Amino acid sequence: MNPVWEYTIKLIRFVLNGDVPEQPENIDYEELFAFGKSHGVENMLYVALRDLNIDVPEETMQKFKTAYEMQIMVEATQALEFEAIAKKFELLGIDFAVFKGTLLRYLYPMPDYRKSGDIDIIVKDISKEKMDKIMVDLGYDVDDCFDEYEVHDAYTKKPFIEVEIHKQLLKTTNRAYEFCLGVWEHSKPKIDGSHQYIMGNEFMYIYLLAHLCNHLYMGGAGIRILMDFYVVRRKVRFNEKLLAKYLKRTRLTELNNMVMKLIEKWFGDNYKTEQDAEILENIVFKNGSFGSSEMHDIIISSNTRTNKLYNVCQKLFVSADMLKGRYPILEQKPCLLPFFWIYRVFDIGFHERDTVHEKMKVIVGDNAKTDKNIKNIVKAVRDDYRLY
Repeated sequence: MNPVWEYTIKLIRFVLNGDVPEQPENIDYEELFAFGKSHGVENMLYVALRDLNIDVPEETMQKFKTAYEMQIMVEATQALEFEAIAKKFELLGIDFAVFKGTLLRYLYPMPDYRKSGDIDIIVKDISKEKMDKIMVDLGYDVDDCFDEYEVHDAYTKKPFIEVEIHKQLLKTTNRAYEFCLGVWEHSKPKIDGSHQYIMGNEFMYIYLLAHLCNHLYMGGAGIRILMDFYVVRRKVRFNEKLLAKYLKRTRLTELNNMVMKLIEKWFGDNYKTEQDAEILENIVFKNGSFGSSEMHDIIISSNTRTNKLYNVCQKLFVSADMLKGRYPILEQKPCLLPFFWIYRVFDIGFHERDTVHEKMKVIVGDNAKTDKNIKNIVKAVRDDYRLY
């Protein structure tokens, strides 16, 4: 294993468990910072380096410290903003629940250890128009970003607060989509009479796995997401029989087994793991928190030739919503979409020929002969309509 990758896990393990690692020789701390930042854990690495009194070059240590102090400020501001939103929703009688980092951070030794880019809230039965007005009244701007799967609406407040108000938890093609439509049946009020709901532990865990599916399918999932599974399994009590039933129902048992083996290797006592989990580990390490387009191309190319052709067409003939930013006239005249499809094909072919050639080699060429172990990962995470 790359020594920077391995040392990163050992430093995180120290923060979570107190296990003191041996200091390796010749670690490039600039590389350690860059790697930690790509996975959203550089603030936790600072805590470990500081508490272990590691001799890090002053300039590099300052980068770690700045990231750590910035995250403290972000977490505190997010907490205050959520309190204001929750108070408003309670006043208006809007049923809501928080999830992802907004919820999970409180399972960590300190809530600011777990970085979260936004505040994630799911609401029940309210129109976008009403929600836009509520958020604007709270000082937010409506983010006009395109949400391909209509999962959430986004709101921003300067300098760095982002809120995602979810109408549903998952995109419709996710294998756990129908299960997660039952979010309100699997949740209960935080306290009697409250409009804030708390998801059941087993339901929340299924959502985390389904969300991991989406990240992996899109090209990768960072250390932070896998770290969440370790913290959740350590801090939260589950009805294991019920959880196993839900895993089987959503076809997430295979992925869960890989995740359990990987976090046991990282944070437990088993330093060896099966090959599928090692492939998952490499995907996690190499592609950062949000994955890479290269890994995504490998994943979508690892099925039948028919799906390869489908994926080529999908890349070329994208939706009108995705093209509106580049060709604003589509806002007024969506009927021109076929013309802009043709124009875009020629434009890409003329200006991006080399890039397209490399991508097509991955999707339909020799590089598409994906390793069988990656195919096992793909089978565990692939969206339904692409699997069957």
